[in-house]
Amino acid sequence: MAPNLAYAQTAESTGNESDANEAIVITAERRNSTAIETPITLTVLSAGQLQETGATGVRDLYTVTPGLRLDQFGSNILPAIRGVSTTASGVGVSPNVAVYLDGFYLPNPASLNFEFPDIENVQVLKGPQGTLFGRNATGGAILMKTRDPGSTPEGQATLGYGTYDERVANAFVSGPLADRLYASVAVSYRSTDGYTRNIVTGEKDGYYEGWYIRGKLRFEATDWLNFNLRAEHGAIDDPITWVFRNGAGNDLASALNPDAIITSERYKSSADIKTIGRKRLDGIYLSADADLGFATLTSYTGYQDEYNVNQFDFDGSDQALVNFRYDLDLTTFTQELILAGETGSLEWSTGAFLLAKNDKMPFMRINGATLLRDSVKTDAYALFADGTYNLVSDLFVTAGIRYSHEKKTFKFGGATGPLVSTDKTWESWTPRFVLRYQFDNNTSAFASYAKGFAAGIYSAFTPALEPADPEKLDAFEVGFKHSRSGFSIDLSTFFYKYKDMQFVSYTTTETGVVSALRNVGRAETYGLEAAASVDLTDSLTFRVNGAYTHGEYKEFPGAVGYDPVPSGGWTTVPVDASGNQMLRTPRWSGNLALVYKQALAGGELQLGTNLFLTSKIYHDPANQFKISGYHLLDVNVSWTTGDGNWTFAVTGKNVTDKYYINYWDPTSAALLVNDGIPATVRGTITRRF
Repeated sequence: MAPNLAYAQTAESTGNESDANEAIVITAERRNSTAIETPITLTVLSAGQLQETGATGVRDLYTVTPGLRLDQFGSNILPAIRGVSTTASGVGVSPNVAVYLDGFYLPNPASLNFEFPDIENVQVLKGPQGTLFGRNATGGAILMKTRDPGSTPEGQATLGYGTYDERVANAFVSGPLADRLYASVAVSYRSTDGYTRNIVTGEKDGYYEGWYIRGKLRFEATDWLNFNLRAEHGAIDDPITWVFRNGAGNDLASALNPDAIITSERYKSSADIKTIGRKRLDGIYLSADADLGFATLTSYTGYQDEYNVNQFDFDGSDQALVNFRYDLDLTTFTQELILAGETGSLEWSTGAFLLAKNDKMPFMRINGATLLRDSVKTDAYALFADGTYNLVSDLFVTAGIRYSHEKKTFKFGGATGPLVSTDKTWESWTPRFVLRYQFDNNTSAFASYAKGFAAGIYSAFTPALEPADPEKLDAFEVGFKHSRSGFSIDLSTFFYKYKDMQFVSYTTTETGVVSALRNVGRAETYGLEAAASVDLTDSLTFRVNGAYTHGEYKEFPGAVGYDPVPSGGWTTVPVDASGNQMLRTPRWSGNLALVYKQALAGGELQLGTNLFLTSKIYHDPANQFKISGYHLLDVNVSWTTGDGNWTFAVTGKNVTDKYYINYWDPTSAALLVNDGIPATVRGTITRRF
């Protein structure tokens, strides 16, 4: 029987951590395998493992995944793995870590901002995945799997209430509609008043309201052909990371008007306009898999439409100095075919990928005046092949190659008149080679080389005719994995050569200093990662994950730096960032988790704690604005009835109320600060049927 990629399911848990991880079908190589057999450093988490340590949404992954960050900037959530990330935003730009949901590539990963009531598992792949997952998988990939409809009727519903008037409701139902036809519906809703207050308007700026509905139909047409249709709609109003306070005085508003109101108090803002961060998402996706005997052919056809509205005060005061507004209209069509099979000692997969993406910014306004409108149309296709051959005894060799072709057409102009149009085409070859030795069914080691690339981009907010060419990354890695009943350990060490980085930078010309988006310099990253889990007793599980990452710019002239202006605000200046710590790259990060389960009052009591720690980071290559290291302690306590029908839970996030900064933002009017989330508590009741 050929492997089935489209409907890989989580097997029944055996009750301990290592076995639970092994039960999850790993699709990191575009064919089914176990974690031990997969020569990639990865973190695999089931829905239960996320919940038991207080991870209530996919965005919480960074607290339980070494080497991963999930920072939010406005409406964008930008994953970073082992220092590979991006500062670019706007039309035609995607994160450097590829995100997939149920096998479909999401170049605009809005899904990371929802809470899924039906998440089944998450697989975080470390290192470039350019061969198997292609464009913008330079840092790695995040593969999210939701529950498929089943033949047995089932469902659950959850209601919750928490700090800052948080209200939570979600539900999932699944079952048969007719012979060979199954359906499911998942719905989630969350709202909160937020933790920031506007001292000018008296309103709550940092609120959140989001709801999401997804329906699935699964049709088993024959014994060898299956179809899965998914449709989704979601809406988010989440302006929190556009809410700022003044971080260091020297603001333009106070210099111009001594009576200006501008606050530097934590969890306060003084914006003169309503902060907006709205997003509407619609999508329809069809997957099909056919068992051809010698192989399985899987097809993924997807269409996504997203509209974003962003409005914020860039001077942080009650004065109308720099009020910024821009909208984004993003549509994406993808088609992927994967043929995977096994021929003798060779396991293989091959495929083709097509992407047609049309991103528009209808306008960018400052103080109500339209300054810019632009669009980027992307047409891309790729072909890949990858195989693993059992060379001798327990030694396996893997080789793969991907060819990618991409064309972008960029149009931009002012408020009126014709748009300037330009285009460029790129080609990329991304190979990978792996040697893996399987000591036994529970232990393996591997050494690998892989290449990744990030697609070329145009600058949406400072348009220029010449785009930045693709980034390139060469990765070398050695890893060891061991898992047996009640114990597992993963170790890896890596070295990256990172070049042609895409940054806005400065050059000096005869007419002065000119800034532009371009490929600049190079960087090196190396480090160690370790993850271990042990069942200390039948009731107590301990997990520890850690990552040391040394990311340094080896050559980065003309990086963006900032100088205070005597008359108020900050100005950009060129600096040499060579030797500096790479942005969004902590030297140390990790987590410690304890999960305790005990029979109580005819049911089961579960106590889960997770302590996340990170050393200092920077969000600017010049390393001017440090975010000090911090810790976050999350706690989840639940009791489930003996029949499993009811669960009562209390989840605390950042229970020690540790203050931390999300990011600094120096602007021409002020040094703005976005504060991290203080302590919160949520109580929920879940009914299963």
